[in-house]
Amino acid sequence: MLSPVRQDAFAQGRPPAIAHKGSDARATIAAPAHYGVMKSNIRSNWSHAILVCRKCSRKQAKRGADFGSRKGGLAKALKNELAAQGVVTGKGRKAGLGIVEVPCLDICPKRGVVLVDTRTPDQWRIIGPDADLGDLARDLAESGGS
Repeated sequence: MLSPVRQDAFAQGRPPAIAHKGSDARATIAAPAHYGVMKSNIRSNWSHAILVCRKCSRKQAKRGADFGSRKGGLAKALKNELAAQGVVTGKGRKAGLGIVEVPCLDICPKRGVVLVDTRTPDQWRIIGPDADLGDLARDLAESGGS
């Protein structure tokens, strides 16, 4: 049940007051006008995204296929390779290309990692542990797709 101060605020259409723990109900601070408002759109510099299956990547890491990086699997190795080639400059949404680890894609190859380029969602790739990351990174960075 709401306190009388909060019930009054809801009835008048004001943002509810914020009461500090252990304070008197009358000694409340009004919430700012923007309190509780969430952005609907967030800008990104990505030209496209690469989706990497997290489960496949972890399985390959357990088998000893580190894809050139000590930890992190294929996604981290691709980020490092693309950064070395100068394709990805920045981190997160400010990068030119997004590499995202996603939950299981339900393909589960024996000795590979499933990768999806969002420019060609109808063609999924299976990347083996012996794949050349330099060629793969160049191919993924090209504007023409995979």
